Amino acid sequence: MAELRRERQKAKMEVNVTLHSVMTLGIVFAAGFLIGRVRISDGIWPFGVAYVLAAFLHADRINPYMALGGVLAALATYISQMDNIAFNFAVVGIATALMIVASCLKLPMRPLTAIIAAGIAYLIGTLAFKLSLLLAVLSSLVEMGLCMLMVLVLHNAFRFFAESRQRRVLSDEEIISLLFVAILGVLGLGDIHVFGVYLRNIVAVYLCLMAGFLGGASVGAGAGLALGLACVISGADTLYMANLGICSLVGGVCKKLKRPGTAIGFLAPNLF
Repeated sequence: MAELRRERQKAKMEVNVTLHSVMTLGIVFAAGFLIGRVRISDGIWPFGVAYVLAAFLHADRINPYMALGGVLAALATYISQMDNIAFNFAVVGIATALMIVASCLKLPMRPLTAIIAAGIAYLIGTLAFKLSLLLAVLSSLVEMGLCMLMVLVLHNAFRFFAESRQRRVLSDEEIISLLFVAILGVLGLGDIHVFGVYLRNIVAVYLCLMAGFLGGASVGAGAGLALGLACVISGADTLYMANLGICSLVGGVCKKLKRPGTAIGFLAPNLF
């Protein structure tokens, strides 16, 4: 009987793969790919590193190794446009290694731990690959500062997704963090299009509708302007930012009319 129980328990452990877990892993990888594609000019790539570090802070819900895979895949697509390939990949690898060591040593997985790991990773990468030019060292310091800031932003966003079932009220920090994550997603889509329809525009409109419905006029207008700016940076027409801002504002005003009213309020200004 004991052996039969062991075999059944082993079979349950082997078939512990569900559709939900596969979808979650895919979303984590896709998010890492999109965020890893976002850059400032051709030499500053802080967002992918921050995403991996934040994933380690929430390793119980977000697989950090799938996040790492998505970021590395994104960096690989831009190898021909990077100023310093070795530095970018080394920083990601060192930061990941430091977080693995920290988890093995049972250190508390707090934002401070990830920020220290980012600082050490950028310090080692700068000493190894960017010490010859002062301008390169300064750009590395800027990238390190942005990475540390984005670790806090992504940590707040991940914490919201982890606790979203328990509460519905969002703090100001969570709203800003979620908005930053949405902007990064739109920037990551870039100029990807299908039959002339840009995916960034579809995602931006959907997020603006959701922001107006959940947060009202002020949150909708802010989200519309911010996401419109992200679309403009990615190559959309400048008027698109004003369009999204006004449509999201009107949609947020109509939030009391539920989803149909918000959608009609969002579409109505487009008639003009």
